[in-house]
Amino acid sequence: MAEGGGEGQERTEDPTDKRREEAREKGQVPYSKEASNVMIFLAAVALFFLLRNVIVEQMLDCFNHFFRFGGYIEMTASDVQYVITSAGGFLFRATGPVLAVVFVVALASNVLQFGFVYSPERIDFNLDRLNVIDGLQRMFSLRQVVEGFKAGLKVLVVASIVYLVFQSQMGRIETMVDEPPGSLFEHIVWTSLLITWKVSIFLVAVGVLDFAYQRWEYSRSLRMSRQELKDEMKEREGDPLVKQRIRQIRAERARQRMMSEVPKADVVVTNPTHVAVALRYERTKMSAPKVVAKGAGYIASKIREVARQSQVPIVENKPVARILYKACKVGQEIPFSLYKAIAGILAYVYKTAKKKPRWF
Repeated sequence: MAEGGGEGQERTEDPTDKRREEAREKGQVPYSKEASNVMIFLAAVALFFLLRNVIVEQMLDCFNHFFRFGGYIEMTASDVQYVITSAGGFLFRATGPVLAVVFVVALASNVLQFGFVYSPERIDFNLDRLNVIDGLQRMFSLRQVVEGFKAGLKVLVVASIVYLVFQSQMGRIETMVDEPPGSLFEHIVWTSLLITWKVSIFLVAVGVLDFAYQRWEYSRSLRMSRQELKDEMKEREGDPLVKQRIRQIRAERARQRMMSEVPKADVVVTNPTHVAVALRYERTKMSAPKVVAKGAGYIASKIREVARQSQVPIVENKPVARILYKACKVGQEIPFSLYKAIAGILAYVYKTAKKKPRWF
């Protein structure tokens, strides 16, 4: 597509920080479900491994608790309630810590991926979300088809891993029929850990790839056209024409303030026509004469004009005027190297002035 157009322009530019921040405020953040699921899975596996003895003990206690009743339970309403309550207690003691850790890890996995995000737009009621046609389009979109294919492929690979592990352990399981329940449970736990270890390797690889892909896809979805980039820069930095006008207004106001200081000057040193520098000196307040106005060309002529109207002495001294104009800013005292030259100019002004200067 032709670049430089408006709508439909190709998005080739990386998103700016402002673009990313706006997307974040809308709740649009890079999120990998696979990475989150892997963290939850690994946390659950690690906790099962650490608490495997406790879990096995709780399961054995549960079996022993119910086996000792034999056939004496009549399964009345109270008996059913007792069985459910007892089994629930054993199940909670066995899996409660795991579930609690899984819940915490589920929250932490989101925070680790994109931090804390609060977006009212994501929770506001929106009638567009109830649109059946849009919902069907999202359901059968290419993205959903790809996600469905990924889920199916993942299930197939995990099922293959489980099948291969059970096939390798089938002979061992058949020989354990007459062994004590404790040994059987230990072998089940060991086989489960073997399965989870191999499945974990696969899921970690999937999680890392999906995390990288989601970051890339998120950045790609926020890409900007060159026109959008220019518009954002103009919005952030301001319209160049407006900025130029603001600079002109500020320069004009600074010039007016500077001109208002010329009548207070003690002498204006000129070049004689190209440069003019107005100096002021108050012996009790200043350690050296200070430049209160300076300018070249038109500004120099205005300084001379105001000085004549205010009866401020004008002294022509080309070298001193040039040095003052280049070396001193408005409001700055003259450098030490010019003390002698300026003292001579002020002495000349004192001799020729009709009224006594303020610095005398």
